[in-house]
Amino acid sequence: MRRYTYLLLFGFIVLCIACACAGDTYRVVIEDIPIKERPQKDTTNMVDFIFTVGVQPHNSSEINNTRYLQNGIVNLPVGRYVTLYIYQGDYTPETGDQYRQDKYVVKTAGYLTPLYQGVSLQKGTYNIYAVSEFNNTSDKTPNFDVNQNGLATTLYNELDYLWWSKTGVEVTGETPQTVPILFEHVATKVVITCTGATGYTLTTLTQLTLGEPDTADCNYQLATGHINASTKFQSQPEEATLDGFVASLNFVPFDASNFSQITGQADVILEGYSGGWVSFSLPLPDGKEFSAGYEYLYTLEFAPSSSRSQCLEAVAYLNGVSIIQ
Repeated sequence: MRRYTYLLLFGFIVLCIACACAGDTYRVVIEDIPIKERPQKDTTNMVDFIFTVGVQPHNSSEINNTRYLQNGIVNLPVGRYVTLYIYQGDYTPETGDQYRQDKYVVKTAGYLTPLYQGVSLQKGTYNIYAVSEFNNTSDKTPNFDVNQNGLATTLYNELDYLWWSKTGVEVTGETPQTVPILFEHVATKVVITCTGATGYTLTTLTQLTLGEPDTADCNYQLATGHINASTKFQSQPEEATLDGFVASLNFVPFDASNFSQITGQADVILEGYSGGWVSFSLPLPDGKEFSAGYEYLYTLEFAPSSSRSQCLEAVAYLNGVSIIQ
């Protein structure tokens, strides 16, 4: 009985406390956050880019016209690197404010594979520039000032500089976009086919060197691909790349107006005659200019010398008609 009484008393006390609190209302007020300060989820989709790649052939200077040396597009060799520079909206390498830069490599002929994540862009308009170099090495890749004037000022003759651009690229949807990169040559090239004169056979071509332009005052514009022409020679000649009896050298564009010829030397053996180093001179093209994107084809004929002071002599011909593949 006493236990029942205690339970009734406890219930009565709880009821009294509840009634005493009934007159006060407790609310938790959540303060509204201004819309502009709320973190907004980015609903813009990124569009992946796929890049195909090829290289236009060099041009050949003829008397009254210009033509391509080769038919079709040349593949960028497997293992070659390509650097992409991307600017958004109206920005270009000349105005600065680069958006992003990416590195690719050719793993399959005709296609670029990203070294890292690859290019993905939000909706908008972009200007895309690409460069590569045949015979490139990591320490000779152009170092463009991408956020100032877009110039690279340290250049090398042995590199075949390749350049491409596409401005006003629109990214509008979510489907991956394929962009074909078709490089053009912005350096110049000299190709020398060595042979024996009529009645003589050239058996060995060990080395060939040639005087070439001084690159100290040259620069390379990322926005246009333009390399300003050199007007003077380097102090040391450059060794050519040999493929059998064909020697080739890449130059920066060269205005040779102040010169009458280019000189060089070749280490050869002519059948039946002792060989050694032979000096030669190459005639200059019309206008005395080795222009960007052009390939200048020479034939260098070796024969026994009529002079007692030397065993062999060489005569060079500028040949703008023969096609060397």
